[in-house]
Amino acid sequence: MRSWTLLVVVALLAGACTAPATLPAGGCFSDSSCADPTPRCDRNTSACVPCLPSNDNCPAGKRCVARGASYVCAGCLVAVDCPALASGRAAACCGGQCVDVTSDAHNCGACGTSCPAPTSGAATCTDGACGASPCAGGALDCNGDPRDGCEVDGQTDVKNCGACGARCAGGPNQSAACEAGACRSTCAAGWSHCSASASDGCEVHTEVDVKNCGACGHACPAVPGATAVCRAGGCAMFSCMAPFADCDGLAANGCEVNTSDDTGNCGACGQACPAVDNGAPGCRASTCGIGQCMVGFADCDGAVKTGCEAHLDTDVANCGACGKACALANATPSCAMGACAIAACNPTFADCDGKAENGCEVATATDAQNCGACGTVCPVDKPVCAAGVCHGMFPHHDGVGDTWMDAVATGTYTVDEAMAACKAYSAEQLGGTGTCTKACNCNGNDPCVAVLTKAQSYAWFYDHGPSTGQVTENCCNCKLVGPWD
Repeated sequence: MRSWTLLVVVALLAGACTAPATLPAGGCFSDSSCADPTPRCDRNTSACVPCLPSNDNCPAGKRCVARGASYVCAGCLVAVDCPALASGRAAACCGGQCVDVTSDAHNCGACGTSCPAPTSGAATCTDGACGASPCAGGALDCNGDPRDGCEVDGQTDVKNCGACGARCAGGPNQSAACEAGACRSTCAAGWSHCSASASDGCEVHTEVDVKNCGACGHACPAVPGATAVCRAGGCAMFSCMAPFADCDGLAANGCEVNTSDDTGNCGACGQACPAVDNGAPGCRASTCGIGQCMVGFADCDGAVKTGCEAHLDTDVANCGACGKACALANATPSCAMGACAIAACNPTFADCDGKAENGCEVATATDAQNCGACGTVCPVDKPVCAAGVCHGMFPHHDGVGDTWMDAVATGTYTVDEAMAACKAYSAEQLGGTGTCTKACNCNGNDPCVAVLTKAQSYAWFYDHGPSTGQVTENCCNCKLVGPWD
């Protein structure tokens, strides 16, 4: 048996020795003579050809996979397809490629974990953790977060100027800046730093400081009789005492204008007070106003723009003086020569005493002494004034408010007059159903009189109303009697 095996081996070796001794151009003896994408040596043709899955002739980190009708060496499928790393760690298969997840910034710590690009520098992966390359160009990593890298510009950042936490601080009237990584300070316009102390900032206002006018140490010279001033960074000759001012610009006469009362320069040079209606302008306490009103006019509303608006001779709201309004009873007032007068009386009223102060004092509709007009006195037989007309003691009902007896005043009446009143009431108020009779118990030849009051008249003829009225005499003093009595 052993001799048989030996013969087979010898025969195989003899066959192997039949390969060409000389490698043809572009040919191969073994797979080591070939490279991707044709890593396999075809012994029959001595030519490099694509790989075969059964033999997987691909270089480390790749494997033979089908690609169309042929095979190619492609990336890995799983981690075991990848060769060990130089460090001895196992490689990972990420996206078909063998990678070192401990240092690959696109697969840091695990497949697909890509380190973000920092603000400054480049993304790095160390021992599976993302980081950034060292800062350069004045950039600083002040928050220690590798994800944003060198996030601070140490060349211009006033909070981290040249180094993390190096803050540039400005003093009063001073702004701080960071230039090329060094703090710089700038004074606000019109201010300067004149002292030796850096902590007080820009402490001098060179626009107005007479000791440092326009620049540190530039003092304005003293002027006799005046106060030296610094205006807009330049020395002025003097400063006037308020409220005086130098309006002509001549130093010889100094501050010649009192701006508190000068209408041409009121409050300031050249500020003239405007004209005033019905008056003249004035300047008081450096404010324009009304200096004087024309005769017969006054400033009653206190508004400068309306001037002396009130005509005291004719203004019913300000007649003769501001606030003196004409208000007359039962009349439309007027103002004439500064005195209140009556322009017209209201209907049914009249001014019978000629006194404007009590207005139209008489009601001519009811006044028996001025019935319908001043001086028209109702006669004895018609003593009652109603609607401006004189009537008898019992005026006929006029249909307005049932007032036919309202005008009756206390008086004496003959029996015939009382009878007439009773009959009139019966006709108007009772439709003629009332009965009026006359009885006299004394001398029938003597006229009987009735003494009636207004209240009695109301009770008898208005409030109660008789169904039968009777006029009787009692010792020649007659009265009305009936169911209403």
